[in-house]
Amino acid sequence: MPKTRKPSSSPSLPLSVGPTDFPFRVAAPSWVWPGTVGENCRRLGEIFDEIGILLFESKACLEYGEEDLPRTLAELSLNYHLHLPLDLPWKDGILAVSHVITSLLDKTAFLDPWGFVVHAPPHAKQLDELAFCFIHKGIKPDRVLLENTKEFNPLEFWCDIRYLGLNLCLDLGHLMLYGQERLLELPRLWPRVKLVHLCAPAPDGRHLPLTELDAEGRALVRIILSRMSPDTVVMPEVFDPEGLAASMAVLHEVLSGGG
Repeated sequence: MPKTRKPSSSPSLPLSVGPTDFPFRVAAPSWVWPGTVGENCRRLGEIFDEIGILLFESKACLEYGEEDLPRTLAELSLNYHLHLPLDLPWKDGILAVSHVITSLLDKTAFLDPWGFVVHAPPHAKQLDELAFCFIHKGIKPDRVLLENTKEFNPLEFWCDIRYLGLNLCLDLGHLMLYGQERLLELPRLWPRVKLVHLCAPAPDGRHLPLTELDAEGRALVRIILSRMSPDTVVMPEVFDPEGLAASMAVLHEVLSGGG
């Protein structure tokens, strides 16, 4: 269940609009300022009521301690979801992948995250193994959010995704960068989209603020916002305070019919 909403302004983030100005839940990434996850969450928690905990690098995140992920984060009245590592060792087999995932699930269990974003492997058999990795930890597959990436287009694995009961994280930047716009027309897509990542894609993969979107990009944002379910969470996946604030303003402008 969503927890108490926070005020829409803070001296630490130059916002013209805040999370309470939207009819859906807006999350912030846990990397906006230099510092630890804990430091970012405390600052962002002044404004947002959900944080996406970014666990992008397996080795570094497995070494996180109390300073990085303090137990006091559970006391901030925040909702959390996890973004599991980008470098999961799929080539080494499911046991190696499972070791990383289960170790991080144990390390972050005190946050009670509602969802788990995974950059999935482009093989149906490994999708099956991934689902059972979470089931083994008592986590239902519908809390596993497969992100569309260069290597993984959900369009090609739709039957497997539905059969296994997995859900999706829809990434706008990847959608545009890898020509995956057809995904938006997939039958019965939207009930499975539980999280949306928004940024303007740079050719080198950097996440640019939504101010850098062209008219086509803004039209895609408008389509996504109009079709997604009311309980879908939207996260501007931008990693600096000015870019995050500017992206919030663009998001509100597009939602209001401008742009």
